[in-house]
Formats: sequence, C-alpha cells, structure tokens
Amino acid sequence: MISPPITDVFISAVTTPRTTPFNRFALQTITGLAVDTSLPFVQLINSGISAVAVLLSFAFLHSYHTISPKAVFREAMKQLSSSAAVQEVLGAPIVGSPVMLTSVWEGGFYFRDMRLRHRSPRVLMAFEVEGPQRKGLVKLEAKKRKGCHVFKLLAFELRNNHQSKSGSSMVGAVARVFLHGSESVHDKGSGSVLNSMSQPYLETLELDRKFEADDDDDKVKEKLSIIRTAVVGGVIQSAPSSAVQQAASGCAELLKPEKSPSGYTVLVSILTPTS
Repeated sequence: MISPPITDVFISAVTTPRTTPFNRFALQTITGLAVDTSLPFVQLINSGISAVAVLLSFAFLHSYHTISPKAVFREAMKQLSSSAAVQEVLGAPIVGSPVMLTSVWEGGFYFRDMRLRHRSPRVLMAFEVEGPQRKGLVKLEAKKRKGCHVFKLLAFELRNNHQSKSGSSMVGAVARVFLHGSESVHDKGSGSVLNSMSQPYLETLELDRKFEADDDDDKVKEKLSIIRTAVVGGVIQSAPSSAVQQAASGCAELLKPEKSPSGYTVLVSILTPTS
C-alpha cells in the first residue's frame, strides 16, 4: 500500500472535527516516523551526543572559573592602546613585550565561619611596553569574577632606566599612570610584591636582548663563512648558483652601514661561466 504524503495526513487531521476520533491512518503514519531507540547505531549516536555535551559543559566551566594570563595580557594591551594618557607619553602604536612576569592563583573553595566560600582566581603580571617615543613597565592585578576579568590594578610607569629613544631620560624616580586602582592600592596591595619582582624581570629583559644580538652575530658569521669558501682571491670562480646567491646576499648585508665592519671594504666580483 502506498501511503499518502505527510502534508495530506496533517491537513486531514487538522480539518477533522474534535467530536470525531483521530484518523487511525494518520496516527499510524505519524507513529511510523518514530525511530526505534533500541537499534545499535541509534544508541551509538546518542552516546556520542552525550559525550560531546559533557565535554562542552566541562570546557565552559573550566574557562568560567579559571584565569588565563594571555587573555588578561590581551585585554590589558587593548585598554593601554585606547588610553589617551599612555599614548601621549609613549606614542602610537604600543607594542607589548613577549617576555612577561606572571604569578597565578588558581582559586577554589574553602571553609570560613562554618560556610563554604569561593576564592576567585587571580593573576599578578608585569611586562614592558614600547612606543615610538619611550618604553615603560606595566603592572597589573586581575581576577576572574562571574566569567569576566576585573582589574584591581593596572598601572603604567616610567623609570629612570627607561629612557626615550632620543637619549633623554625622565626626571624623577618613577612616574605612574593608573588606569585601574590608585597609589594606595599599589603601595599596600600587590604593587609592593611586583616592585620586588620587577628588578629580576628587567634583568631578564636585558638578557633577552643579548640573546637577540647573539643570534644576529651568528647569522653574520654564517654569511661571512659562505663568502670565504666561495671567494678565491676576491673573485668567485664558477661557483654553483646557490652559493653565488648566498654570497651575493651576504655581501649585500655586509655593505649596509650598520652591518659592515669598520675599516674594511668588501669587493666581490661574480663571474659566470661562458661555456
């Protein structure tokens, strides 16, 4: 038997008066659309949906009750870039250093006064920011409250060792700009801890710059070694194409004013074979 379309079944069911019983054929058609949940593949699909729902719930609760230093850093940089006071001192655009000092409290539950209480996760952070005019140090304290980041302290400061790019230094010990918090919060709260931790952090920044300079020196030495092996008496004799290109690029780097050693002139003639 060929069953009628589903739309005709529903239309006949709606137009049937309430006094008459429901159409038996329509009831059989609707119940025939139901899926038998005892089938193996249906049980497998239900198990997969349940597992995905549990994982998504766990991920949401984990992100809701934990704090991420990277997320706090991005939000702090957004507020610093939109601050007129910080842009006036540093200029625009403002770039944050990838080297950060962080201290994280995970939070959790604890008992006090016979009650279960919740401790919000917190993070203390210090990082350097740089603009076209000057450099500065940012200190912050943030906590996770109801899924949102709440800044208890967000201060930008200039020190004597943070000089301007023109060579002039700031007059005075420390000049601070507070986006969140105040001087009293900085002195009595987490600012004192960040002050004691800032000096090793600044030394780490200097070490990071030394590592970058060491990497640049190694690249220059590698290019010099390629030129020494390829150049014979100041002339490259039928060297392979890859060696010629590397030697030429190395010479181009050395001929730059900031790369070339003082008192030396590099002159290399590149000869291509005629045959």
